[in-house]
Amino acid sequence: MNKTLTINISGIIFHIEEDAYDKLSKYLNTIKGYFVNSEGRDEIVSDIESRIAEMLQGRVSPVKQVVVMDDVEHVITVMGKPEEFAGEEPQDSKSQTEDGFTQAKSSTRKRMFRDPDDKILGGVCSGIGHYFGIEPLWLRLALAISFFVFGFGILLYILLWIIIPQANTTSEKLEMRGEAVNVNNIHKTFTDEMEDLKKKMKQFKAEASGLGSKENKERMRRGAGRFGEFLEEFFKMLGTAIVKFMSGIMILIGFSLLIALLAATFGYSHRNIHIGINSGNLNVSLHEFMHLFFNDSSLSTLAYLALILLLGIPCLMMIYNGIRHLFNLGKRNKVLSVISSLLWFTGVILTTILIYRASGDFSAESKSKKNEAVKIAAGTFYIRMETLSKPGDDLDDMTHFNRWELFHVRDHQVFGYYPTLDIKASATDSFEVCVISSARGATSAEAFSRSQNINYNYTIKDSVLILNPAFSFNLDDKWRNQNVRILIKVPRGKMIQLSRNLRPLIHNSDIDNLQDSDDDDMVGRRWIMTEEGLNCVDCNGLEMIHSRPTPPQPPNPPVPSDKKASFSFF
Repeated sequence: MNKTLTINISGIIFHIEEDAYDKLSKYLNTIKGYFVNSEGRDEIVSDIESRIAEMLQGRVSPVKQVVVMDDVEHVITVMGKPEEFAGEEPQDSKSQTEDGFTQAKSSTRKRMFRDPDDKILGGVCSGIGHYFGIEPLWLRLALAISFFVFGFGILLYILLWIIIPQANTTSEKLEMRGEAVNVNNIHKTFTDEMEDLKKKMKQFKAEASGLGSKENKERMRRGAGRFGEFLEEFFKMLGTAIVKFMSGIMILIGFSLLIALLAATFGYSHRNIHIGINSGNLNVSLHEFMHLFFNDSSLSTLAYLALILLLGIPCLMMIYNGIRHLFNLGKRNKVLSVISSLLWFTGVILTTILIYRASGDFSAESKSKKNEAVKIAAGTFYIRMETLSKPGDDLDDMTHFNRWELFHVRDHQVFGYYPTLDIKASATDSFEVCVISSARGATSAEAFSRSQNINYNYTIKDSVLILNPAFSFNLDDKWRNQNVRILIKVPRGKMIQLSRNLRPLIHNSDIDNLQDSDDDDMVGRRWIMTEEGLNCVDCNGLEMIHSRPTPPQPPNPPVPSDKKASFSFF
């Protein structure tokens, strides 16, 4: 039975026999005594102890948990004697020293580490070069080629950077180079590193002392001047390129807007401009718009002129300035600038006059009303919208957007889409259909006359009310905000069902109901008029509905003709 001790070497706990401990302690004390006057003594001894602890860990196992004399002798054999630094190199592979220690050439092994002393980024290539005996330059060149040719060089380098550990200790650096990890090599490696550090410090000191010389100051001044000239030239070229690019964009936008303006101004319905709004297109013909809006042809001519000056002059100046900057034509022509400014202000003045003249025809509003009582048998009153279509029409891109009102002009008649639908309680025991037409004019009498000239038709078949999606008025009445509101009055206790195709008519009508549901959610359901108001019969979960399908396209007016125009406004 042998006495054992517990020791700590480099932070690792070992159980060791007493005689083995005495020999290991004597060996470490000898090493510490030898390096007592060496620079970096503590770092050298710490690396040696780390290597000894690593070797002893490999000698113990769950079966053999105690360090014995054979283990210590193996460590001393591998690590060697510190007296070798004095030039006492053993001639044989194994020799006996006067202290009784056995020395032998230790076996070497290579391990792959990243080299922190010879690195550009992470030391991956230099570490792999040490392991395989390859010059790191060729590995770096291969990675660069793989990046530019195959595109995976950077990812491979980052992956190796993560996987391969860095050689931080002296022992790890020796293993990276394939050198024996013994006392001699640990001391030599540490000494070389200290010498390199001293050389770098001396070089840095010499360079720092020379910074203050007159020659270096002049060199730095010239370098700073050249760098400043480079920056100035770089930003000048960058600014020129940006100006050229923006000039080209200005020319393109200017020409596009000018062509669009001329086409809209002088084009008829077969040369309409299509302006995209959300998911639909609006066909605009200013020629037909002027004809619909102004009573006097002279006002239409002034409107053309005002529009060309107000919008055309900025387009022309945008093109002119773009060409001037793109081709370096020099300074702006002052005479041209003054003339263009005067013409544009003339357009502003004409536009102001026209708006003032036109606003007089919108000063008064009047409404006319037509009521019809509807008697139906007991049951539900069905309400839907008539669907009209005419093959070959090219106006199927017209779409209802919120409060945009779209119009078709055919055969001296203006067809407007859509009337609005509202539902209220009836004071009688009959259903009522009330058509309320509204228009504006210079006087109330003129507005009332226009409202009476609005035509709107609907059809009642048994218990089904079919509403026309369009109303019409004569082109001679001009557009004066004509509109139609359809009011359905429902007796208490009676039921109605709203067809899904009514959505364009009730969109934003804000129909009062007990569920406080949105207008678009009311279609496709049955409603009953109660004492409290309109109540939904089959609206379970109605409050969960938030979808807003795109309203259907407006049908084409039922009057066939080869001449047609379309345009939109508020």
